[in-house]
Amino acid sequence: MLVILKTMALLGFLAALFFHVAAIVGWHSIIQIPELWLLHVLIFPLFIGLVKYARNYEKSEMSLSNLLPGIPVWVFVPVFIIFIYVIANFFFTVGVAGHGLPKIINGQFCLVNKGEIISFISENEYRYFFANQIRMFSGVWLVFYSLPLIYFSLLIRARNYKI
Repeated sequence: MLVILKTMALLGFLAALFFHVAAIVGWHSIIQIPELWLLHVLIFPLFIGLVKYARNYEKSEMSLSNLLPGIPVWVFVPVFIIFIYVIANFFFTVGVAGHGLPKIINGQFCLVNKGEIISFISENEYRYFFANQIRMFSGVWLVFYSLPLIYFSLLIRARNYKI
C-alpha cells in the first residue's frame, strides 16, 4: 500500500509540475483539459494515508520525528526552494487574479468577482487569466504532493532498512 501511495504522490507531483510549467509558458491549451482539476481531489486520499501511517507509527522508531532527520540534503534543498517559490507564486498569482475570475457568460469572455461581471475581456485575456488560475492552484499542488511523496519515501526506506 505504501508503494501505491508513493506512486500516486509522485504521479500527482509530476502532473502538477507539468500543468504549472504549461501555465507559466503560456500553453493555453490546458484550458481544454478539465480533468486537471482531479489533481485537487486526489490530494485527499494521500493525506488520509499520510495521517493513517503517521498515527500508526506515532510511538515507534518509524515516527515522523525519527524519520525527518533522515531526509538527505539533496531532497531537503529542492523541497525548501519549492516551498519558498510556491509562497511567492501564490502572492503573484493572487495579485493578478485580484481583478476577478475568468468566465464565459452568454458566449462572452469576462472577469467575474463575487458573481458580478467586472469587465468584458478578449479571448486572449481570458486564456491568460485562466492559465494564471491554473498556475496558482498547481503551485499549491506541488507542495501538497511533495509532502506525502517525501513521507512515504522515507517510510519505505525505513521499513527496508528496519531502523
